[in-house]
Amino acid sequence: MDNQKNNENIKVFISCKSNHYDIAEKIINKLDAYDAADNLSFFLARKIEKGKKWKEQIENEIQNSDFLLMLLLDKDKDLDWCLREAYMMNILKRPVICLQAEDNEQHTELPEDFKEIQKLKLEIKDLTAFLKDFYGTNKYYPGKKAINLKLSNNENETVEIANSIYNWCVIREKEHHKFGRNITLRFKYSKNMDTSKIPDDAEIIETDRFSFRIFGVRPTPPAGKNHWLWSDLLEKAGISPYSPWISQLTKSIFKACEKKTHDPIQATFVSLDSTGRTYLPVLERHRSISNGEMEISIIFVELFHREIDNIPEDLKKLGESMNIAKKLRWEVLVDYLDKRLPAWQVNIPSENDFSELQNEYLSIVEEAKGVYLGDSEALIPIFKPGEERNQFLRIYSEMKNIQEPIINSLKDRHIEDIRKNLEKLRQINNEYLILATKKMLDTFEKIFNEEKEYLV
Repeated sequence: MDNQKNNENIKVFISCKSNHYDIAEKIINKLDAYDAADNLSFFLARKIEKGKKWKEQIENEIQNSDFLLMLLLDKDKDLDWCLREAYMMNILKRPVICLQAEDNEQHTELPEDFKEIQKLKLEIKDLTAFLKDFYGTNKYYPGKKAINLKLSNNENETVEIANSIYNWCVIREKEHHKFGRNITLRFKYSKNMDTSKIPDDAEIIETDRFSFRIFGVRPTPPAGKNHWLWSDLLEKAGISPYSPWISQLTKSIFKACEKKTHDPIQATFVSLDSTGRTYLPVLERHRSISNGEMEISIIFVELFHREIDNIPEDLKKLGESMNIAKKLRWEVLVDYLDKRLPAWQVNIPSENDFSELQNEYLSIVEEAKGVYLGDSEALIPIFKPGEERNQFLRIYSEMKNIQEPIINSLKDRHIEDIRKNLEKLRQINNEYLILATKKMLDTFEKIFNEEKEYLV
């Protein structure tokens, strides 16, 4: 590696979108916890102090880093800075590892000239292999000593680290939201036991009333018992121990007990309470305790419908589109249609008057691309299929169709046509503002209805 540093310090540059900083910091803390020689450090752009020249600092940090780990965890195409950071590290001929969600690859293809970037799939086995290389070899920091040889030979520990990273990333990738639904089981484990189902006498040693609620039961143990057993819970809830999600969970549990890599659970189940919400079981951790017993912690990640999943982004898009619509109202429609055009009926307007109106309109049309009615794909998913979406598509079509008549009437300097077209534009614009405002109010109502049981 060029510019070889004269010490054994190893520095990792973490490149990611700002909305992934929390995940990145969890990964940093996890990796740093196994730094046996205390010579490992990380850089994340969040650490840049306000007022600093951040571009220069990023360039300096890249110069002083041994390799770059890039997180591509969602379908966001705005990756300019991540790719720029990777490109700078590529020029230095230092390793670049891209941790990429598998179903995201088609949405964020890396440029063809990024051939040196090593893709790291968001899968347990791939993460485990990466961790073994990271801690046990100098593959990513040539010429320096391995960080933790002992850890790299500990299959169970590296798999557990990989599971943690996977869970943090996949929950963000699928845009899940976790509300503390959890169950911890304890049971006697032996290699000869029946691994086709979770033992009937597996004891539920930790949970809460909300977690019991999704199974449609009260926290109080069954009559004559001091605690809940797994079999009791399934019986009271009327759930088959061979349901798809339980079968996959069971397989993951026993793979973990055997210190083997387990596949992520894909099957979900619908809660048995009045909400009917959908949950994904995730094997959070497992540990051996005395007398051959195992403790298994399972979290239940709530999967919202799309309207709830993307509320922050949807509200942002609606807000941006409404700001553009209001700008169009005040800077074009009110200013020209209500104020200037009546005066043009009396005093012949100059060429500059027509040019100013055309420039004002076109600048707003340009600004609207991607956030207003300039790009239907940016807003279509926000509106529910059916009448609501059809109304949006009609408004979008009318907004696109009116652009050419407005430009032509301005070029022809035909004041009456200009007035008629602007009146039509005002009608369309107002209709969108009403639709977007109603959608925003409906969205806030959804938030309230989803959250109210947690607010008591």
